[in-house]
Amino acid sequence: MSKKYDADIQKTLITLMLADPDLYTRCSNILNEHYFDKKFVKTVAFIKEYADTYGGLPPVDIIKAETKEDFERLYGEVSESSKSWFMENIEGFCKVKALERAIIKCSDLIENGGTGDIEKIIKEATMIYLQQNMGLNYFENPKERLERLKQMNGDISSGWKSFDDVAYQLGRGELIVFTAISGGGKSVALQNLTVNFALRKMNVVYITLELAEELVAKRLDAMITGISNVNIFKQIDTVDVQVKSAKHKSGNIFIKKMPSGSKPNDIKAYLREFQIQNGFTPDAIVVDYMDLIHPNERRVDLSNLFVKDKLVAEALRDIGSPKEFNFICVTASQVNRSGYDSATPGLNNMAGGISKANTADLVVNINNTAQLREQGLIQF
Repeated sequence: MSKKYDADIQKTLITLMLADPDLYTRCSNILNEHYFDKKFVKTVAFIKEYADTYGGLPPVDIIKAETKEDFERLYGEVSESSKSWFMENIEGFCKVKALERAIIKCSDLIENGGTGDIEKIIKEATMIYLQQNMGLNYFENPKERLERLKQMNGDISSGWKSFDDVAYQLGRGELIVFTAISGGGKSVALQNLTVNFALRKMNVVYITLELAEELVAKRLDAMITGISNVNIFKQIDTVDVQVKSAKHKSGNIFIKKMPSGSKPNDIKAYLREFQIQNGFTPDAIVVDYMDLIHPNERRVDLSNLFVKDKLVAEALRDIGSPKEFNFICVTASQVNRSGYDSATPGLNNMAGGISKANTADLVVNINNTAQLREQGLIQF
């Protein structure tokens, strides 16, 4: 049961805050006058304004003159136990009140037919917290720090040795984007990478916004068995045996078809359900491909590709971040028209502009010219 922060507790919090300026400083980042009962709103707003203007807290007699609210003047230092009580309760109070206000705001949105901002509103309310983490002590436990970093980043092989030699190894929380012209090998590269991850005992979710689940699976069949796509149906029994055999020495691959125009929040909702039903979080997701995803924000002009792609890239990277699912996220993007005429397309040739490149940790262009294909090569 959540604690009820009645008027007496609210007044005590304000009184302690006025008695010790350090307490105000430590909680000022989460303090909002509208969290308090109506009778205290003007008082807390005045305290904040006074502190911003004069660099200190107003005496109780000035508060009474300005707001007509009378507070007890505390003499002597505030005890350590009182400080601890204050810090615990001011954080709890602000969290509860922020969530209450968010729920009311979301109810109003639903009544007016809007739902797009609800997750953002609730998320912001739940992120109310005091700054009690003082950061990283650089000189303390460097070995432990480096071991922790080593486990978090750069320990995932692509399965392509020559690629790893250039790009080093991939890390959780990173966003990797492959670019190519239409038909230039984006999906093939993503599917190869999916197989490579699985063969390294990683569990991978492959989200397709274009091809059907069965067609993606058929391509993976060819990659795992070495049987060409055109011969898969002729050797169904062989494929069955080899794929089942591969299962025992690899991670799993889950293929999920989502409609074009899906949003990052749709992917996040699927992944939450995936966690519940399977009891674990995947090690990687592969999204084929990001240009077919729409931003979470409802009022974004989809014709403004720079903004659209920036929001989508940031949301995908956020999904993979340690604060969310902590996995590697790999996706792809089209090359724009100017890239079709370039022998070596660059970041300026990404459809929608450089906004998604600025968000990604690694951008890989797939160069698949007729001359290279004649040699059986694809250039990254």
